[in-house]
Amino acid sequence: MRKEVRWLMWVFAFLALAVPAYIIYKIVLTYQDLTRDDSKTKDAALIEYALIGAGALGILVTCMLLFESMIVYRNFGKGLKERAFQAIAAENTGLLSGHRR
Repeated sequence: MRKEVRWLMWVFAFLALAVPAYIIYKIVLTYQDLTRDDSKTKDAALIEYALIGAGALGILVTCMLLFESMIVYRNFGKGLKERAFQAIAAENTGLLSGHRR
């Protein structure tokens, strides 16, 4: 992406906050179902515990993504875009043309 759109980052961050809320909601429902029915087999309980673990991992990944997004947002307007696309335009490396130095 060649443009740094600040308002779009805010929209992304706001919508990304809905992901942990939904995961927590599903974990609570799963845990309530797990504690409510004692007649479940061990395999069914194992699947529900795996779902809870996957939900916890999903929350961790979402938090890491939001943290990295904050770092990217702070770098907006610092000229990183110009430096990144300058190397492509100048083609100083010789990688695209196939010639080695």
